[in-house]
Amino acid sequence: MTIDELSKLMKEGFEQIQRQFEDVNKRLGNLETDVAWIKGKLEGTQEGKASVWQIITTATAVGAVIIALIALLK
Repeated sequence: MTIDELSKLMKEGFEQIQRQFEDVNKRLGNLETDVAWIKGKLEGTQEGKASVWQIITTATAVGAVIIALIALLK
């Protein structure tokens, strides 16, 4: 093999590595987007559960006050 042939082979190999690296970067970007979407869905679910628990807690407190007032008036 001559130096020119080796140089050409090295250049082709380097270009192939660059293409593969760009593909990996694109896939990583897609993965980051997917993970962010999943994280958002989980956080939304947790916020929904938290608001339900706040309503239950408030209703329980109001119920306890009503029962205490009824007991006080008897």
